[in-house]
Amino acid sequence: MACSIRIGAVLLNDCYQNKLQELILSNSCIELFKKILEDQNIKTQKTSYLHTQYLVERKIKEENLTLSKGRKLLIAGILKIDDYNALKKRESSQYKKP
Repeated sequence: MACSIRIGAVLLNDCYQNKLQELILSNSCIELFKKILEDQNIKTQKTSYLHTQYLVERKIKEENLTLSKGRKLLIAGILKIDDYNALKKRESSQYKKP
């Protein structure tokens, strides 16, 4: 035997939302939600920090590679010492904080 009563999804959803708004959470439940939100915020901040750290490390590796290539050109006699020093100064100045 099948159920002969049908309730519209919109009506059912509205009733469900109204009942949810009537709920009153206990203080311990509110504290739990606060801790969950704080934890999520910490994870978001950590992800942002780790991404920034990755970008900085990648930039340092790129600049160290540039200096390494410059040293090889200096040793090979292709690059002059003044040019190498200028390159080194430019690369190291990018690490200084304003």
